[in-house]
Amino acid sequence: MHLSTLEGLKSASECITLTLRRLETQATFVNLAYKHVVDYLKSKLSEEDVSEQVRILKYPLKFTGFYNAYAHTMEVDIGNKLHTMMFDSAPVDIAMAEIKASFTPYIAKNLFEYLAKVNKS
Repeated sequence: MHLSTLEGLKSASECITLTLRRLETQATFVNLAYKHVVDYLKSKLSEEDVSEQVRILKYPLKFTGFYNAYAHTMEVDIGNKLHTMMFDSAPVDIAMAEIKASFTPYIAKNLFEYLAKVNKS
């Protein structure tokens, strides 16, 4: 009886460890994808004139439209970059959905701070 309980605990421990590794991998995907999204949108925003940049960052619907205009391209680019890093492709969709659902305000804030620095110099 004692041996089977110990084996059960060991098995549960291995399952928890595996789950934590998967979460760490997904967090890595989200972090890499977030950085790529911000960098990509910075480059695209820099191509706009200053008044359009202000409108994009000031009005949420304009920003959503701007983001959505490049969403597919960013997803393909991120997928390609993560494949070259030997990651499985399955979590790319999850990472992009997580970024869009949870991090859009942070992206806008990062872009705003970027433009403030660029326009100061």
